[in-house]
Amino acid sequence: IEPYDDEFLARVYDDPSGNLYESDKNADLDQPLESWDQDEGSDHSLDDLAAFSALALTEGNAVFYGDQALVDMENFFAFMAGEVVVGHFDGHMGGHNFFIYHEPTDDLWSYQPWSLDQALARHVTPYEHEGFLGHKCMHDPQCLVDYVAAFQQQALPRLATVDFEAEIAQVMLVTDEAMRSDPRKPYSVDQVLAGRENSRNYILGRAAELAPQLDCLVDGQQPDADHDGYGPCFQDCDENDPAINPDAAELCDGVDNDCSGFVDDTPACPCPAVVSEGQTFYLCHNDLTWVDARDYCAAQGNVLAHFSSAAQSDEVWQAAAQISGGRWAIGLNDRSVEGTFVWLDGSAPDFEIWAGGEPSHQLDWFDCVFLQSGAWFERNCIESGSFICTAP
Repeated sequence: IEPYDDEFLARVYDDPSGNLYESDKNADLDQPLESWDQDEGSDHSLDDLAAFSALALTEGNAVFYGDQALVDMENFFAFMAGEVVVGHFDGHMGGHNFFIYHEPTDDLWSYQPWSLDQALARHVTPYEHEGFLGHKCMHDPQCLVDYVAAFQQQALPRLATVDFEAEIAQVMLVTDEAMRSDPRKPYSVDQVLAGRENSRNYILGRAAELAPQLDCLVDGQQPDADHDGYGPCFQDCDENDPAINPDAAELCDGVDNDCSGFVDDTPACPCPAVVSEGQTFYLCHNDLTWVDARDYCAAQGNVLAHFSSAAQSDEVWQAAAQISGGRWAIGLNDRSVEGTFVWLDGSAPDFEIWAGGEPSHQLDWFDCVFLQSGAWFERNCIESGSFICTAP
């Protein structure tokens, strides 16, 4: 594994004397400069980063195009495509961690990926960029079209040249003995083998999965059949209705008015309700982090769900599973004291329905509980899913 050091910079860049900054705590161009770590470079004034941030925050696409542009667009499009191909949860695509390098000779910034420990699992589309500059590109017509074209014409053909079957076989050969003999591995051999097969299938099918999602340009441009200012690449989910687009307000009418992928997904719209043991629960099918789900419930005058019995939890789960079989955030967490799980009011549950191997305590920040398949799973609080609300 190659680190980002002087040797790397000298190999990749014509001028390796610039500053390399690391975002390992969700730092981004719209965040305070002090939130970044500077890993390489002798100028510690942060002046270059300040100038980059200021231009990026300016309305319009001057940071991408024109005489003031500061982004190496070829690198940036390749970086964005790479994040998508691997489904990088912990990277810039997810609004988390990455590196940026300022090459002083060209006065351009390029992006490099962060740790790939949470990849090859999420089937994200090419348009789910949550990092500041990626999100800005997705909402700029010129940048969006150029990105889609680069993905289609460069990234996908490049993937087609790689013999992934052979590459995967080689990786398995090199790592298999160490995996089987490691007494400290947190998973069983069978779990690792299953995960390895899932990753293999993900890699082999990824290009074919992405190709149709990128087939949205006509003669190199994004069409707009209903003339609402949005096209079909990812923004407009109904090209026949100008009232439906990403800027539309949710009307609580059973229609996905704002093209978020979810119907009536605003606190102003009530979530479907189910009553169990005299307590009303609201089943909000969405894709929010645990923290955002907590705030969503609060905006409705509720809290993330607490249950009084295993039977009640199971009854609510059965209703939730009819909507989505994925994970549902509930109020249980150990954010205050590691290993001590309580509801949001601080009370401890009177029962436990942990899944096998849970709570896993994989990392210190795995503090939030999701209900899935009727059982509790401890997960990272920034993981997302649907959620269940109830009265305080």
